[in-house]
Amino acid sequence: MSVRDWLFFTTAGLALLAGLVVTGLNNKAQQNVNTPNQGSPAVNVYEQFEVPERNPNPERQEWREEEGLWAQQEMAKWTTIMAILSGFGLVIAFAGLIFVARTYRVAQDTARRQLRAYVTMDKVEITRFAVNEPLEISIPMKNCGQTPALNFRGWHVIDIVRIADKPFEDGTYAAWSTYPLGPGMTARAYLQNAIVITRPLYDGIVNRLFEVRVWGRDEYTDIYGTSQFLEYRYVHTGPVTLPQRMMAHREGNRAS
Repeated sequence: MSVRDWLFFTTAGLALLAGLVVTGLNNKAQQNVNTPNQGSPAVNVYEQFEVPERNPNPERQEWREEEGLWAQQEMAKWTTIMAILSGFGLVIAFAGLIFVARTYRVAQDTARRQLRAYVTMDKVEITRFAVNEPLEISIPMKNCGQTPALNFRGWHVIDIVRIADKPFEDGTYAAWSTYPLGPGMTARAYLQNAIVITRPLYDGIVNRLFEVRVWGRDEYTDIYGTSQFLEYRYVHTGPVTLPQRMMAHREGNRAS
């Protein structure tokens, strides 16, 4: 037998012997655990091989209480943060809803203003002015909007008075103006009972003692069902060159 073979068998025998010893010790320790001796306490051989815990005192009550308190504090902190973030989210969402609602109302109002009918006055003129002839004034009302002016009606009054001697008085609605006024259309009114110009009236107007007045009110409904109106006051005093355009009075002209 060579030295190499002898070393091999010697090493194998020692390893086998060590295995038998360890096996025997394990069996003995297991037997002591399962059937302890009444005279002596059981011994667990594994106690000396236990892996130490990360915390050197895992069973310490104070450590457990501190860990529990720390966990509760952390949970309370994150709960508070989430509540604050949720509150901010609700505020932002509510503000967003208000912004959307206001934007919608502004857009809707803008669309209505752009599309609705707008009736305005267009060159109120004296078309006939001579002694012993009736006074004639053209009163055009034009729809400058993009949609019809429905149920259009109005009244107007024409008079010759001393300057600042008589207030503007309301008239009555005339039957001729109860019809739709389409986009771009013009309604023109004339006197039904014309005033005859006498020599004193003629001289008084030319010399700025009297003034020619025309005033009235138009009402109509737009396509959205909203009632609209136009009020106007026009005057003229001084020499007349036909067709003589009248000037808007300093007050009383307004519209919706």
